[in-house]
Amino acid sequence: MRHMKNLAGQSLVLVMLLVSLSTLLVLGSARSKGNFTKEGWIVGYQMGTITAPSDIRLKLTVVDQEAKSKVAGLIFSIPSGNLAAVYIDEKEWRRSSLMAQMPRSGCHYAELLFHDQMTSLANTPANSTIMALPASRNVAGAFSESILVHHPIALFWHEGMTQEAAVVDVNECEYGPLVALLQIVSGARWADLEHDWSTVKPGHAPAQSNEFSIQIDRRTAVGTAFLNLGTYRVSWVDGPGSKKILMFFDFKGRLAVLARAHATPVTNRPAGILVHYTSGSPTASLERIETPVFALTLEN
Repeated sequence: MRHMKNLAGQSLVLVMLLVSLSTLLVLGSARSKGNFTKEGWIVGYQMGTITAPSDIRLKLTVVDQEAKSKVAGLIFSIPSGNLAAVYIDEKEWRRSSLMAQMPRSGCHYAELLFHDQMTSLANTPANSTIMALPASRNVAGAFSESILVHHPIALFWHEGMTQEAAVVDVNECEYGPLVALLQIVSGARWADLEHDWSTVKPGHAPAQSNEFSIQIDRRTAVGTAFLNLGTYRVSWVDGPGSKKILMFFDFKGRLAVLARAHATPVTNRPAGILVHYTSGSPTASLERIETPVFALTLEN
């Protein structure tokens, strides 16, 4: 049994070393060519309001405003001052940060990538932009990424009066250093922007004033995604004016759907939560949710 545990531990270290090697080679190439777009965090796009396939691999990098203007082919970009909320796993943030600081952990490359990004920002982290570009992985990198555990980070931001959101999966080596970078570029606003997933997931915390549960009684389209029959916990992030982005969590606490909505006061307050559908075949669409406080009309 002890022998099997040792083999498992050695395999994990080998996987992490493969990730480390492939990333360090990229860092070295980027430094030699002076190309900041070669440096970045490889993440998986899970869902959001942007137009992109749900399984696309992205390269996140943080640059100053001048550098951002020279980049083409962006999937999305977020000026740090436009961030409205960041949802993270605080426990994983601490664990990942500790692993990255250990030179022999196999995750130390992520700490080096963090410092590399900070160096490129020089003295202007508060005026930086978070960019996402299409990413590619070599064979070793793709294999190691498929074995490592991944954890979600949700980014909410606004562009004028339009609210946007993107949920990305980050591997356990890079999670902590990437969150630390987001904290630095957010500056003093981080205390208001950062939220732990446990505060909104069902079964982890009591319902707050901006949360409620709904019962979906038919297969329902919400934006470009679908909800099956069942109970969902709904939370939201406030946007400009009356705009909001709703988060639907299933009974297992998994984020199922993100959807834009706008809120209006209700004249006749319902006793509970009322769900309104638009008929369709083979599925209906979620049109409006009425709460005792306001009505939420979805943008499908």
